[in-house]
Amino acid sequence: MKDFKMYNLGGSCCQRRIDNVNGVKIFIKEIEKKIEGVENGFTKFFYEIEHMRKYQELGLFPEIYYVDDKDEKYTVGMEFCCNGVTLSDLLRNTCIDMELFKHALSYIIEELFGRLYSDVFPEKPDARYLEKCYYSRVEKRIKYVFEQGLIEKYHFSDTLYWMVEKGCVINGEFYPPISQYLEYMRKSDFLSEVLMIDSVCNIHYDLCPLNILVELDLAYKKITSFKLIDVRGEQETGRNVRHYMYDMGKMLLGLDCFDLFRIFNGKGEKKSYLLNQYTNDIPQFDFSLLPDGMAARYKEANDCFWELMNEKQYYSKMLKQSADKLRRQYLFSRSMMYHPDIPCRIIYEHDEEMAILFFIRGMMMIRNFLEEVLGEDPVGKFNGKIDLWNGISH
Repeated sequence: MKDFKMYNLGGSCCQRRIDNVNGVKIFIKEIEKKIEGVENGFTKFFYEIEHMRKYQELGLFPEIYYVDDKDEKYTVGMEFCCNGVTLSDLLRNTCIDMELFKHALSYIIEELFGRLYSDVFPEKPDARYLEKCYYSRVEKRIKYVFEQGLIEKYHFSDTLYWMVEKGCVINGEFYPPISQYLEYMRKSDFLSEVLMIDSVCNIHYDLCPLNILVELDLAYKKITSFKLIDVRGEQETGRNVRHYMYDMGKMLLGLDCFDLFRIFNGKGEKKSYLLNQYTNDIPQFDFSLLPDGMAARYKEANDCFWELMNEKQYYSKMLKQSADKLRRQYLFSRSMMYHPDIPCRIIYEHDEEMAILFFIRGMMMIRNFLEEVLGEDPVGKFNGKIDLWNGISH
């Protein structure tokens, strides 16, 4: 299709290439065993491949052709699928009609609930599920930034440090330090009851739209199949912490501002947002999205997700959860996804503004979640209504 563009973004420790063997394209993924990144590297890749091999019969992953486990390198040859086109590519390209994207999203979610999440494990959920998968992950990733000296290494200002220590002001409203939000949520019996899972099941564990390959029909009207890539293996995570709310949080991250900050930022493509920073004792920001940019397309995709959740009530019946509980779990999961990605963005993009934007959006998502569940943000003493899509909402 004319004007269709694919974006190769950084974020993996693996080397990738496509080989042609007897006229067949094979996707090669390779890593040096000594490499270990931010929950990334050889160990993660090894368990990813083991997971794909174990569940190959599901038909949801590319076929593994061979594994070459050498002394220093680990190389895997696998099926080259869908010409490398991802669900993210459908959203990033304005030449793709949004109806095609919506069809693709609906088809994929329906297949995942029917073929993957329906595989319920016999294990009981880890009693510390929320702590392990969310609260501690946020804390550890933020600490990583400072313990590894990333601010100094990439010559950033002290802004991120003060945001962590003192909080920040976004669009005139104060957000206390992230540590205060985590402390409140940990201690809330009500939130624990609302959020805690009662079963575990087969999931992807990194279900961003960019990890879903899609096969388009010749008329570009629908997708005919899809494959999941870059899965987090159950041997890495443990089976008793795998739950679809984590996947839905990752999906919502990809349908929000993730691409807007990484691609449509005025450096790669036309800018989709405005960010002004003011020097003060506490970092202050004015943040809004631009109505004539890509942001409106991402808002439409986000709205489509929630419409699908409301329409497909059998999800809640099949999973024996109320629709309200599912919504709260997904909102919480989404709110915990931005902060952990900050060190990755610093390491791969070396971009301070991007790291700040991820922090800002994460704080907005936490406030939005608390508003939805409690009717207010008791930590920031805010009882208004936050506008997540400021600039394009009306």
